[in-house]
Formats: sequence, structure tokens, C-alpha cells
Amino acid sequence: MTRQLVRLYTVVFGLLVVLVAWAVVAAHPWVQASAAPIDPRVRALEAREARLREDALVVQRTVDRRWHAYRVRLDARQKAIVRLRAQHRDEECADDEVERPEHDRRRIVWSDSTAPIPTLARRV
Repeated sequence: MTRQLVRLYTVVFGLLVVLVAWAVVAAHPWVQASAAPIDPRVRALEAREARLREDALVVQRTVDRRWHAYRVRLDARQKAIVRLRAQHRDEECADDEVERPEHDRRRIVWSDSTAPIPTLARRV
């Protein structure tokens, strides 16, 4: 049994040596990368990528600037809305204190049917 195990280990080790040697030869470690000429299409692609990155930065700055201006205007608008609502509420309270003329008072009179029918009538 030990003889079969030794044979198995020998075969596995030999296969491993062959695969590692194959990987080393396929990698071409003796060839330097700078010796190979760079394709002009690759250079053009790299230049375009650099331009697009710069354009993206410009666009992002523009978007950030516009977003900041929008937030400032929105905050001012929301404060104005709050101020106007408070002013309107104060005016309504002041109007409630003042007696309205008789012709301006209106109320809804309900009929005998189940559906409401709004009518204008003088308050008594």
C-alpha cells in the first residue's frame, strides 16, 4: 500500500512541476514591457479617458454649485412661507375680532333629505 501512495505522490508532484514550469514560460519574465511598442489606439483611448475625467470634474463642480444655490433659495422660500403663514394667521385672528357686516355672514342650511344642499341664508 505504501508503494502505491509513493507513486501517487510522485505523479502529483511531477504534474505540479510541469504546471509551474508551463506558467513560468507562458509569463515570459525575460521580456520587458517597455520594449513592446504601445498601440496608437491605446494612447488615444487613454487621452480620451483623461479628457472625460476632467470633463466629469467640471460637470460635478457645476452640479454642486447649482445644488448649493438651489438649497439657499429653497431655505429662503421656506422661511418666507413660514413668515407669510404666520402673518396670515395673525390677520385671520384680527379679522375674527372685528365684527363682520350682516350681509357677509353666511351659513349652510341642511335640508330634510340625507344629502346636504348648501344654501346661503342670513344668520339670525
